[in-house]
Amino acid sequence: MKAAKKIPAGLPFATATSCCPGYGIGQRLALSCPADTHWQIRRAVLFSDRMKHLMLLLILALGLATARAQIYLDDAELWLSRTRARLQLEDLQNFGTNVTGQLRVVLYATEEEWHDTHHRKAVASFAVARLQPGEIRHRIRKTVRLSRPHWGWYWLTVTVQERALDETGKYRWFTRDHLEFDDPVYFAPRLHQFFWPF
Repeated sequence: MKAAKKIPAGLPFATATSCCPGYGIGQRLALSCPADTHWQIRRAVLFSDRMKHLMLLLILALGLATARAQIYLDDAELWLSRTRARLQLEDLQNFGTNVTGQLRVVLYATEEEWHDTHHRKAVASFAVARLQPGEIRHRIRKTVRLSRPHWGWYWLTVTVQERALDETGKYRWFTRDHLEFDDPVYFAPRLHQFFWPF
């Protein structure tokens, strides 16, 4: 989008800029129009192309923004050991009319109750297959490595995230839904942590 359209080397300037609207073919125009006219035409063409790209990205971003609230997580269960986290998502559903982007589940630990802008640490994550329009997936179970935070009490929140375009036209992860577990969890120092294998 940022790169300007390049004129092929070795071609006459008129064939690279095409012709003026309402006039003859570019080669004939090149012989009769001043050079500054062609420069203005080329700039207008490049500006028009950039505007088309920006409009397409804006339409796509608006469409994805409309689908942000279409992914719902109904319930979740969590089991923790010293090095592993087991998550079970009861129902994950796409209420939208389009296929979702790439999805992932991320478990966060926060010192305060969940808020999307608060400082948080991702302690576990895993990828989830895309959801078709109206698709509902039951009991998604996954055991993954646990990245333990510094010892202390933490609130745990499971989030469903989708990779999509933001307003600048770049891909990033958006949180579409989240569930916060009822009670905080204490992460003890490693020497005092018991291990329950599963």
